[in-house]
Amino acid sequence: LTHSHLSRLARRGGVYRIGNEIYEEARRALKDRLTEIIRRIVHVMDSGTTPGHERKV
Repeated sequence: LTHSHLSRLARRGGVYRIGNEIYEEARRALKDRLTEIIRRIVHVMDSGTTPGHERKV
């Protein structure tokens, strides 16, 4: 994500100013979070079933 993308996201969240050192940390946090979400999705898809639901193929 670029500097302007992160600024736009922060403004939507109510942040008026961001220090320059925050951008790299925000990129790292977003990457970590998205990696975890994708890991969980892959795990559910590989398992074949989800709690209470059977996967239809």
